[in-house]
Amino acid sequence: MEKINDLIDEMTERLEVMESKLELSSGSFSKINNGVTSLRQSIINFQENTKNTTVSLSEKMMRIQENLLTQTGVSQATLIKLNEQVKFIDNIADDLMVKIRLHSSAFQENINNIEQKTDTLTDSLKDNINEWQNRIETLDNDLKNYSEETNNNLNSLQDISEKMRSQFREQREDLTNKSDSLQNLSKEKIAEIKNLIPELFNSVEENLEELKQVCKEENQQLNSWLNMKIKQGEFQDIIEEIKTLQNTSEKIESLTEESGEKIVISLEKNNDSLEEMNNKLSTAQQLYQSSLEIIKSIT
Repeated sequence: MEKINDLIDEMTERLEVMESKLELSSGSFSKINNGVTSLRQSIINFQENTKNTTVSLSEKMMRIQENLLTQTGVSQATLIKLNEQVKFIDNIADDLMVKIRLHSSAFQENINNIEQKTDTLTDSLKDNINEWQNRIETLDNDLKNYSEETNNNLNSLQDISEKMRSQFREQREDLTNKSDSLQNLSKEKIAEIKNLIPELFNSVEENLEELKQVCKEENQQLNSWLNMKIKQGEFQDIIEEIKTLQNTSEKIESLTEESGEKIVISLEKNNDSLEEMNNKLSTAQQLYQSSLEIIKSIT
């Protein structure tokens, strides 16, 4: 700034000298005077602007200096804190080094133990994997064998079912023939009938009705049981049940024969009420036919 002021003063002196020289020839240099006056005014304006600029720069420099002082104070405080933290960290690091030295042997021992356990677990895991692979292979073979056995059982069950159906058809035909024989025998003996015991026919009706109801319930239970066993794949139980039904059918046949024989014996012993006997015989025949239909539904 001082150099600028010196230059301005030097220029002002030179202008004053030029002005004094120009005054000697004011007439011819009037235009030059005007130019010099304008130049002087410009210099004055430049000085004023320079002054204002200098003041503004000075204020800015003061503010910058204050900010620097403030930041320097903050930085110093920060440095102090950092130094304290460094010292604190150094102390902690020293303590940690001491603790690490004290526990390094135990730590290394733990690492060795962990490595040994890891090796043991790895071997055990490999053994378990091999064992499970063997189990899976065994299970796969068992499933294949079970599938083959199931197919064989199904084929066997179909064969047994066909045989049982054939046997049931034969039994139905045999029962029908016996019924016809019983009817013919009853017709032969009807001429000799004079008396009839109503209680006997009532008992026969009740027994046949009870037999019809029991067969109906057994048929429903059998259907439910067969559906359940087929879903569960328990074919051996179905085979055993079919054998049981065969025995039951034979028992029903035997009971039917006994009932027919009792009726014949009773008809032979009683020779009264021929018309009533005909009606009762028709009723008994219908009930007997119903029992045959029940047996057919079971088979």
